[in-house]
Amino acid sequence: MHRSLICFILTAGVLLVTSCYLPTDPGPQPSSITETEFRPGMSVLGILRLDGATGSSFIHLTRTFQTEETGDDFTLTVSNADVRVIGTNPDFLYHFSYIEDELRDGIYSNAGFVPVAGRTYHLEASSPEFPTVRGSTVVPEPPAIETGSLTITESRIAFTLTDPGIRTLLDVHLISQDTRIEKRISLHSGNQFITLTIPENANPPESLSLYLYDRNLADYLSSAITIKPQAYQEPAATVTGGYGCFGAVSVTTLELTADSPPE
Repeated sequence: MHRSLICFILTAGVLLVTSCYLPTDPGPQPSSITETEFRPGMSVLGILRLDGATGSSFIHLTRTFQTEETGDDFTLTVSNADVRVIGTNPDFLYHFSYIEDELRDGIYSNAGFVPVAGRTYHLEASSPEFPTVRGSTVVPEPPAIETGSLTITESRIAFTLTDPGIRTLLDVHLISQDTRIEKRISLHSGNQFITLTIPENANPPESLSLYLYDRNLADYLSSAITIKPQAYQEPAATVTGGYGCFGAVSVTTLELTADSPPE
């Protein structure tokens, strides 16, 4: 029998829903039920976005729950938390307020907040019902393309990524009127040559976006999902006092022209 789970995947700072298929032969099954103690707590998906816009960073909080709690009035999102993002050098504090958001459900945001590249930020999310969740992240420098290295033909686009100084993950998005090409790359030290194939008969590319993730998001996105009977387990928790991930992404977008690639 073909079985599937609904999984939440973060791509370029946006939470998407996709289908994850379980293996048809998962191997030996447990001979007994694993007894685990339920621990009330919060799971966080917090992303600081350095993308040239204000207020694009967000914190999404949900709660752990038991099966018997579900019902018509059950709410997964935590909307009464005190959410703070604290920076250093110099010290400052931003309060993130809860708002309704159709794409990402309810989130906490600050309309005036803009993260600074290279700066460390700390998250504190507290609620009367749950333990306080804490996490830290360092915002990556915006990814950069080596001057003069960008070339565009009818069949491909190529460029050299300047060494970002961290060995994490890079998402590349090439967008045209009718096509969206995406490629995820594991970064090594030094400059890196990157190519994307353009489908035949596709319209000329209009923009190129580079998403550079910090270590927290890179670990979270690349971690395999494991299944442990009778227990809740995150792919890779990067916070304390709860579950989930608090990380950062820096975005560079180039508008492309038909005449010549930008420097």
